[in-house]
Amino acid sequence: MPHNLIQNESRQATPVIFTIIARNYLAFARALTESFLAHHPQGQVFVLLVDEIEGGLVLAQEKFIAVLARDIGIPDFKQMAFRYTVTELNTAVKPFFIEYLFKHRGISKVCYFDPDICFYSPVDEIWSLLDRFGIILLPHLTGFLDILRAGTYNLGFIGLSKHDDLGSFLHWWQQKLLKQCVVDPVRGLFVDQRWIDLVPGIFSSVCIHRDPGCDVAYWNLKHRHVTQTPTGYQVNSSLLKFFHFSGISTDHVELISKYQNRYTLNDLDHLKPLFYDYRDRLLANGHESACRIKYAYGYFDNGVPIPDFARFLWRETDENCRRWPDPFKAEGKDSFFSWLNDPADDPPRCQPVLTRLSLELYRRRNDLQKAFPEVMNRDRRAYAQWYIESASSDHQFDDVFIKPVAESIVRGECIVDSPSHSRQSANEVDSQTVVSRLEPAGHFVNGRSIYFRLRRGLRRAGIPPFISPLFGPKIDSYLKSLIAPEHSAMGETEKAESAYPLRTRSKGGAQLPT
Repeated sequence: MPHNLIQNESRQATPVIFTIIARNYLAFARALTESFLAHHPQGQVFVLLVDEIEGGLVLAQEKFIAVLARDIGIPDFKQMAFRYTVTELNTAVKPFFIEYLFKHRGISKVCYFDPDICFYSPVDEIWSLLDRFGIILLPHLTGFLDILRAGTYNLGFIGLSKHDDLGSFLHWWQQKLLKQCVVDPVRGLFVDQRWIDLVPGIFSSVCIHRDPGCDVAYWNLKHRHVTQTPTGYQVNSSLLKFFHFSGISTDHVELISKYQNRYTLNDLDHLKPLFYDYRDRLLANGHESACRIKYAYGYFDNGVPIPDFARFLWRETDENCRRWPDPFKAEGKDSFFSWLNDPADDPPRCQPVLTRLSLELYRRRNDLQKAFPEVMNRDRRAYAQWYIESASSDHQFDDVFIKPVAESIVRGECIVDSPSHSRQSANEVDSQTVVSRLEPAGHFVNGRSIYFRLRRGLRRAGIPPFISPLFGPKIDSYLKSLIAPEHSAMGETEKAESAYPLRTRSKGGAQLPT
């Protein structure tokens, strides 16, 4: 058994843990802190906030010690904040904060716990193990079940103490997570967990702790049987130390986790008190208000939400961060924001524009590739229609990223009111032409404006009415923007019904045209 710890510093009296959150997870951090201190009254909890302090948030009143991620010395942190989704980023900063705690807080032993963990008894055994080992890992499973893509160990927990390999381990881990802390099943990566699979083979002084009372979660319930006794919860023959409520929803506790569909609480009736008690803890700690807090790194500097697919594009297109060193910046034709909305190619005559962002979405979804195999040719219009109708609801794309595709359909599909009914492409039709040729101007019927006639004219000319469901009420302002200012009087509008019914979206699938 290795004994390469720094002996004078390893026997730390105060148990110290930390977690990592964005502001919308404040209630989870509070519940974690309360449950830990209830069983470790001399303990200390640090919370790394991967967010900004805004909206009157007063962290000094919390029972934990809060530190901002941007203040711990991560190289090019702003670029890292754009590179990763919120889940990826909250994982990527982990080894940097561990180094910060050891270097700047005088800590010799520390454990990380995911914020959605709750303690039910002390974890003294883990603390004792850190006097003998430098790294403690918990396996996802201690029975037969396959979750290969997620990794062998659950990084909802890791324990570390000062030892000879600590510096090299943290440096190695940091280098991997700077740009490779991604959820990418095709490459076999799941944030930091697959990298940690290598740790027992590379580094010495590693303990794999198999106590069934630690890190009980939906993925190991097949092998861990939780029972309630007069003295507390038992797991198999061990005392329940902490339960990992990964994927819990306070609105749908009965589902256990949004990440699984094997069980519901109706199947595991004995777990209902555990889950509903934890739900109540979250609500008592302000979850209903905290969960609505916006993520500071979730927006371009003009306030437009950043789609995850934009992050994927930036980190692949500008790997060295030279073309767009500040990808949050939206102003200017040369910004990354503008580049996302640029046409991905020169579209065929009278065919819709497909933007770089719309094609990135297509590239990332196998179901779309199967539904629209010739996306640049025969299936181009059908995919553009799907994108207009579903990108917002499926992936919360802002209208600014949908409008270029919708606009190209409106302009490209206008049939000029002439004997030949010839078509004109988008660059040949201006706003005045659309107004004057779709329906002669000059007469207002019952106060209806030329804008209303434009809507009717677009429908009569063959413009698919799926444009209307895209914008809802916003279709009004959009169509008005196509009309010359002198013809933009407002009037009565009519509702356009979608002529393109979609199949009901199935679980895990996409809304696709029939």
